[in-house]
Amino acid sequence: DVAVKTGTAQVGTPVTSNADWMIGFAPAKDPKVAIAVVVPVQPVGSYGAVVAGPIVKAMLEFALG
Repeated sequence: DVAVKTGTAQVGTPVTSNADWMIGFAPAKDPKVAIAVVVPVQPVGSYGAVVAGPIVKAMLEFALG
């Protein structure tokens, strides 16, 4: 089990891009690993879970073996 939080920050005035992010830790009840991923300069309309989620998943899988 993992615990994560996603986010999307709009960048620029007017908004020209998104910065998508996800933070998380695992195992959720007894954390051994914490990870933060920020993916800047993404298209407007993108989401943290879609953009940063696969990166966090791969990193957690690698870290926890």
